[in-house]
Amino acid sequence: MFKRLKRRRDQIIEEIRQIVRMRRGGISTQHYTKINRSGEKVRQGPYYVLQGWRKGRHYSQRIRAEEIPATQEAIEGYERFKKLSEEFVEITEQMTQQDFREARGKKKPRKSRPSATGKPKRSSK
Repeated sequence: MFKRLKRRRDQIIEEIRQIVRMRRGGISTQHYTKINRSGEKVRQGPYYVLQGWRKGRHYSQRIRAEEIPATQEAIEGYERFKKLSEEFVEITEQMTQQDFREARGKKKPRKSRPSATGKPKRSSK
């Protein structure tokens, strides 16, 4: 089982290494309504905005329509990274627990130490 876990962990590292781009957040679209000179309401947009949270603060960045495919791919790269990282932690924890169990099982029993006087201990009756 340990070899299988180690093999999967190595695969995860290799998959993470293959991720080229990452962006946090998500893409939303915005439209604005503006009144033109003749008094008509005109809808403007869509405008594309990358939004998310970083270090406890909200951020937003307008992106061009032609940047959407690359940005979406980068967002998917980050989501993939998070998923793989969580799996890496789970597997490493399993390996650690297995190491501890094996170490406990391999311990040699302790020999009892003689008393300070060198005499055997009295049995309690």
